[in-house]
Amino acid sequence: MALMLGATYILSKKSVLLFAHTLLFFFFIWEGVSQDFSNLSEEDRWKIRSQSYVLVDIDRIDDSNLSFLTQGESPLAVYILEFKEDYLPVLKELMAKKSDLLILSGANHNRVIFPENKAQLVPFNVVDTILRDSKTTSKDILHFTAEGELNLVTVNDKEAVRDSVLVKFWRTTGRLPNLIQGDPENFIFIDSIVQGLNQIKRVFGTVTSKGRLLDGVGFKNHSDLRVNGNFSFPILSKGELPVFIPHKAGFYFSPDIIRTTSDNSGNLKEFVGFPLDPEYGLTDYFSFSPTIKNNIRKNNRELIVNKVDLFEDRSRGKVGYFNNGAYMDAGLDSRMALQSSFTISAWIKPTVLGKNNSILGKGENFVLKLHDGFLTFTMADIKDYISRTSPVPLNEWTQVALVHSKLNSDLSFFINGVQTDKIQLIEDYDTSDYNLVVGSNLWQEFFVGYMDYIKIWNRELNPDEIRDEFLDASPEESYGIFKFIISIIMVVVVPLIALYFWNKRKGKNKVLNHPAYTKVGEVRKTTVVQEISACQEKILCFGPLKIIVADGTDIAKKLSPKLKQLFLIVMLHSVGSKKGISTKKLTEYLWPGMTPSSAKNTRGTNIQNLRAILADSTTIQLVFREKNWFLEVAEDCYWEYQEVLHYLNIFGKEDIGVGQREGGLRKLLGILKEERFLANIEDDWLDPFVERLSNDILDLCQEVALLLNLEEHISLLQDLVSVMHIYDDLNETALQLRLQILIKQGNLSTAHSIYDKFTKLYNKLYGEKYPIKFEELISAS
Repeated sequence: MALMLGATYILSKKSVLLFAHTLLFFFFIWEGVSQDFSNLSEEDRWKIRSQSYVLVDIDRIDDSNLSFLTQGESPLAVYILEFKEDYLPVLKELMAKKSDLLILSGANHNRVIFPENKAQLVPFNVVDTILRDSKTTSKDILHFTAEGELNLVTVNDKEAVRDSVLVKFWRTTGRLPNLIQGDPENFIFIDSIVQGLNQIKRVFGTVTSKGRLLDGVGFKNHSDLRVNGNFSFPILSKGELPVFIPHKAGFYFSPDIIRTTSDNSGNLKEFVGFPLDPEYGLTDYFSFSPTIKNNIRKNNRELIVNKVDLFEDRSRGKVGYFNNGAYMDAGLDSRMALQSSFTISAWIKPTVLGKNNSILGKGENFVLKLHDGFLTFTMADIKDYISRTSPVPLNEWTQVALVHSKLNSDLSFFINGVQTDKIQLIEDYDTSDYNLVVGSNLWQEFFVGYMDYIKIWNRELNPDEIRDEFLDASPEESYGIFKFIISIIMVVVVPLIALYFWNKRKGKNKVLNHPAYTKVGEVRKTTVVQEISACQEKILCFGPLKIIVADGTDIAKKLSPKLKQLFLIVMLHSVGSKKGISTKKLTEYLWPGMTPSSAKNTRGTNIQNLRAILADSTTIQLVFREKNWFLEVAEDCYWEYQEVLHYLNIFGKEDIGVGQREGGLRKLLGILKEERFLANIEDDWLDPFVERLSNDILDLCQEVALLLNLEEHISLLQDLVSVMHIYDDLNETALQLRLQILIKQGNLSTAHSIYDKFTKLYNKLYGEKYPIKFEELISAS
């Protein structure tokens, strides 16, 4: 019987009856037959993932080979396409001799509760077949990409697959061959292969992001390797213990390196990936409106502009026009651009397509150009990497992008946000210390046409980031129509606009004379809380820091790590009744150990830079008042941190009404359940603020949990549990509520799984068994 993994199995009426009869037979005739793979704890699933099994088709088992199969040394797995009553005696015999028997099947027995666990049921959908028949060569097996949790190799010919090939596959792909299938007559041969695999020491781990397995992850010291979440490697006697340095474009990892030792080789290697901010690593951003400038380096005086004209384009506004030998030299600072891995994105509209038209050039080793209209990367005296699948049309705006991966030594080409090609370099890219030139190169292969939004990153962007970059910068409306609308607006509503800003300035003058914040001890008279939708500008602190100004720009992306620290420490000392932070205290926090003169200069420069960035906001100002640095935030700016403190304060009052409590609680939990306070920012000085806020949040959650009713407030309680878990993943109240909610929803198996994970984590952290039983938690009121 051929193994049909991944095929959809549709039950006929007859099959349904047989399936129901089978379930009854399993439940009443012999207890504890199987436990479904999906319901196992992660630890138990790893026990299966990290070893190999001999897989035998149950239809090939008979009296002549049954006893022979049970005498093998290797773990055994049985494949069942469709359950038949005739299989029961065979399975009973196998389970009596093989305590760790796997049953590979499409049947679903997970609704039956068995008191014991004599066999594990593995569904088809978690298994990938690596090698289907003897026609597949040993070389083919090394180029297989699997996505399932377990891998299967079919061995129909002893010469087709040898253990050395399987070990090589394991080593080069990070995936252990789990199920080795063959005919019973080849059992001795297959059993020896499986024994050999299981005797090899191994190291294993997982890569996740946002609680899910992360696919397409490479390791910097394992060339061409890509894993999809779970991985495993053999530790060979002659080889060094592996070092894991995860890598995926668009992500950073924590931890970012793990070195295997004899002491930790048996531990699960766990990596967590976090998406990078889209502007992380952005070193250059050239724009042409209203003037030609580099928005990142701020070295506009160094730019040497030769014959580049500014042109009003109907679809993009003001752009650069290159003709008659026009080019732009990016200055001395640009010599540091395009080091190692990099990404380039540019909007171009060529009006002439010659033999070669350069978009960017930097010395001999870097030229991005159009060659006969095709996007091309050139390294002098080495090669023109011409992408024949990346044509750029004449007289049309097109986004072109190029990504160089140092790790993979390859180039990826993109047109309008879509990857069109990937080319392997024949020689590693080597940077140069020449200036970056826009519109020309060392051979004076000038670009003719229009350019806009030229961006350079010192990292790889992934395809999703390139697509987002294309969508963000794409012209969505005709610029001519836009100008027409603006003209109408100026004529019709300009008096109203002037009146509005005149009134607003009057209000703002009051704000500047008095701190524009609500003290923690005060309750607003007009409204309980700001409505975020009513505020154009926002300071968001739960999750990554975001400072959104009126035009929708997040100016927090412009802050360097030190400027972000400066903003936060002043902000935290400006909320509620706090009066700001002194210069001395600020220096102790951010520049300890510096001489007074050095600290003064560094502090002054950073404050000046922060004020320049905050100038884009009309509601947020950094001021020096009464010998303290203070962040003034106008009342029409939504300040998330202040709102949370405000709620924590009013919920502590005994006279607050039930309706007000419930309405406010929904808004508060809506903020808190997304992410931790200032996620991804770790500084020693920040810890006391985070700890104090975390304790206040948990205290409130504990109090609210006693007041809410499971029948009436299940949605609120679910949010409450999510918040408590974010700030304390071993919170017993959160565990109890979560179990009670799951059981009320009929998810008993999920509740058991959650409890098991909690107890294992408890044991791991405290070195002792969790004292409260599952039944006690769910029955407690």
